[in-house]
Amino acid sequence: MKNETLTDAIGMIDEDMVLAAGQYGMIRQTRRKHRILGAAAAACAAVVLMTGAAYAYSVYHRESVQKYFGVRGEELIAGYPTAGDAVFANDEVSLTVDALLYDGRSAVAVVTLEALDPDYAFEKDNCYMPEIVCDAAGNAVEPNMNGEMPDGAFLSGYGAFSFWSDSEQRSNQCRFIMDFHDMADWDGKTLYMRYGEPDEEEYIYASREKDRALLDGLMISLTFEKNCELYTLTAEDGAQVYLSDFELLVPADEAADVRQKASKLHGADYRIFYADGTAQQVYEHGLYIPDGGRDCAVTLATSDSNFDAAFTSVFRAEQITAVEINGVRYSR
Repeated sequence: MKNETLTDAIGMIDEDMVLAAGQYGMIRQTRRKHRILGAAAAACAAVVLMTGAAYAYSVYHRESVQKYFGVRGEELIAGYPTAGDAVFANDEVSLTVDALLYDGRSAVAVVTLEALDPDYAFEKDNCYMPEIVCDAAGNAVEPNMNGEMPDGAFLSGYGAFSFWSDSEQRSNQCRFIMDFHDMADWDGKTLYMRYGEPDEEEYIYASREKDRALLDGLMISLTFEKNCELYTLTAEDGAQVYLSDFELLVPADEAADVRQKASKLHGADYRIFYADGTAQQVYEHGLYIPDGGRDCAVTLATSDSNFDAAFTSVFRAEQITAVEINGVRYSR
């Protein structure tokens, strides 16, 4: 299927091929725009507040990381090196990249958006993904029809989902995940993205209109430098999957194979086996279905509930020797 927003795509995929992420009920959304645009207004209002790999606690939102990766998961990734800038702001809002994991093939970032007005309340369940891929000056630079950027790098399948739960009150903070697939060409490079200006109507999505004034022109940058390994695991018949600290990738050769594999992965029985001989049942936390014949990405978790105190959706892949999917074992 095409990488589109959930509202466009929900009628085109089988119900058993997607899974809501955790308890928050938000299916991973993906966007890929096929427009070629001229230069847009530079996001001169964007101000970088802090740079460097080590975050001071004053700008690191531990609770945001815990919401996605769990308390134990946050402890595991607290020391992961993260390149580039941490916080971006305009006169109305700041955006903090609290964690960024990249295994050389895919990436996921935990983000906290905070209105500078403490009395402001964000709309519930909005994701606020920057909709414009741009250059360092803020000029829109869109992928071509094949998802290729002007410098030859491939960009596809980026999206976001919200952290909100029904028990939470609206506040001046909004937490969400940005995830990126097919990022193998971006190793060591910086991806620039920004929110639309008021005159860029084609970039203003209905889900953002309520809060869009806060985000006008805000530009962010994400530097993808590999900070966790991706391991190859092989089954007896030679089939392979790939495992990193935050995802399990199942290759597919063509579009029909993607749909077949995705339906088998959704609701499958997953087990992981450690070097010390112990085994653990884990659960599907999220499932990404790609455009065409690319990898299906599964997020695994130690519990099917984000509210379990021991919950985590990140693992030390270097300690895992095998993964079983519906009884088929893939080993290092």
